[in-house]
Amino acid sequence: MLIVLFSLIVGCSVDSDPITFTIYEGKTSASNFYSKLLIPLEDSSYISSEIPLGQDALWKLIKSLMDNPTEHQWTNPQIFNWFLTIERNVDPAWSEEQYTWLKQVDSGFVAVCLDSVVYIILK
Repeated sequence: MLIVLFSLIVGCSVDSDPITFTIYEGKTSASNFYSKLLIPLEDSSYISSEIPLGQDALWKLIKSLMDNPTEHQWTNPQIFNWFLTIERNVDPAWSEEQYTWLKQVDSGFVAVCLDSVVYIILK
């Protein structure tokens, strides 16, 4: 209900599609993220990237970056809710943009750095 209310407030639409997706979420330090991917993430910055089909090694690398990755079978509203979590994001427009992008790709990830902690969602 909170997601629906928030969606009405910010004017975005969250699909109520009951299809589930396998999602992993976790976090790592910004220094670990950099040491494995050579991509620097400063505080309040992010990266999102599609993982092309056949790039299983890259998908496994992203997953291995996470401390204790949690696997979920999430629907679109649950994925959107991850982006709305205050510790990961404060901009509703950014949340909608990233959610829309992630639900359209077959495989990809978004990594957000806040206070030297990188929060990752992997599809």
